[in-house]
Amino acid sequence: MAESEKETLKRQRRAPKPVSPEAYADAYALAQQVLQGSLSQAEAEKALTARYDLGDRVALGYIGNYLSMKRGAPKVRSTIAADGWRFLLDQFEKEGMLALQRALSVLWEHIEYLPGPEPKLRKVHADYIGKVAQHIEGDPAATLAEQIAASLRDGDEARRRRLDVAPVYPEAVLVATRAFRRNADVIAEVLVQAAGVCQECGREAPFRRLDGTPYLEVHHLTPLAQGGTDTVANAIALCPNCHRERHYGSIFSG
Repeated sequence: MAESEKETLKRQRRAPKPVSPEAYADAYALAQQVLQGSLSQAEAEKALTARYDLGDRVALGYIGNYLSMKRGAPKVRSTIAADGWRFLLDQFEKEGMLALQRALSVLWEHIEYLPGPEPKLRKVHADYIGKVAQHIEGDPAATLAEQIAASLRDGDEARRRRLDVAPVYPEAVLVATRAFRRNADVIAEVLVQAAGVCQECGREAPFRRLDGTPYLEVHHLTPLAQGGTDTVANAIALCPNCHRERHYGSIFSG
């Protein structure tokens, strides 16, 4: 019986004290004062600890994690309750999708840092990533190419009428892309073998980089997106003109 009581006491010591929704809101308000410069982070954490009888690391989590998400700084090491993360992410959602996306990248780094599977935090992340996804657009380069073609078809008069009333500053959008983590050794080897000469047109590289090396771009003969291998045998070094022709020229695109 005595041993059972000891185990109970251990569990009680390990169990974190619940944090109320009022404390979430207070932590957010204190974090705003830190951002404004009217409080130091240490002062804000001390105030939160005193008001709600929280542990130091708990206060650090609710204030420090928000500040890290606001600044886009990774390496959040103090975790908070799933509902606390939701509260903070709700505040970022009010600021817009770019702010929410930055906050979610910090949360994801934190999830990967934690030793366990963290299903509750993963659910929070998935829910808010879903919100961001609703605002994400496709490849802006492809969309722009289609819009340019449509503008040219419209004719000069229609295009110039739109230009007269068009906004002069572009809108910022979120873009989802699929990229491959390429092998740097493959790129380096192809560039060494090319020795500063375009392997398409045979001309020397058009300019040199800041480090003095000739500027050529490595192109996959069979694109990675089409199942091509990331190997020296499947790559060539091209000058910018030849590289663009490989992607957009009529000879290769037809």
